[in-house]
Amino acid sequence: MGACGLVRFTPDLQLDWRFPSHVQQPWGAISDCYANVGDTDVWACYYTDWPVVRIRGGAVIRWPNTVSGAKAIALDQYRVALYGGYGPDCDRLVIGQLSAKGLQVTGEYRVALPDGTPVPDRTKVIGRGACLHFLTADSRYQLTIPEPAK
Repeated sequence: MGACGLVRFTPDLQLDWRFPSHVQQPWGAISDCYANVGDTDVWACYYTDWPVVRIRGGAVIRWPNTVSGAKAIALDQYRVALYGGYGPDCDRLVIGQLSAKGLQVTGEYRVALPDGTPVPDRTKVIGRGACLHFLTADSRYQLTIPEPAK
């Protein structure tokens, strides 16, 4: 049922929509997917090519992206925050702007807990709207996409 990598169900749990297979679209199959579900849109960033994808009413729009390994995505209009990465980039936060050319990186940061300690390895990070939610073993933290520097 979910072999395509991303599916939508009706309120009574009937299959309603499937992500187009890599044969039907030119941007590759989903192997591992990180999504952000909003009121009208679903945004995703997925392995292996890491595109930023918006699904609205079943229509899929894709923006190329060079930031690999993100495990959570947050959005505010056309600003995107991607959290995570491989190895030393596990605490990386990349902020970018979507354009016709793809995700244009405007800033890169390191995330730490409020007391300055590193984010624990087993922290679950979930994107919802413009916020990233960090769920540790005993606490919950929220990070909203920072405003662009002026």
